[in-house]
Amino acid sequence: MPVTLVERAVKLERLDDFLAQALAGKGQLVFVRGEGGAGKTTLLGLSPSALWTLMRT
Repeated sequence: MPVTLVERAVKLERLDDFLAQALAGKGQLVFVRGEGGAGKTTLLGLSPSALWTLMRT
């Protein structure tokens, strides 16, 4: 069953922007924070960039 996150499109876009900057040589640190059960792990798991998948293996 596919997972759907409500109101997370902007956050996914920001994660992809940060990743693109890092790949362009502009390293940075990104914190993903929130209350337990807020969907932090799911948010990172659904990032459209394939590199997230590569980084987790």
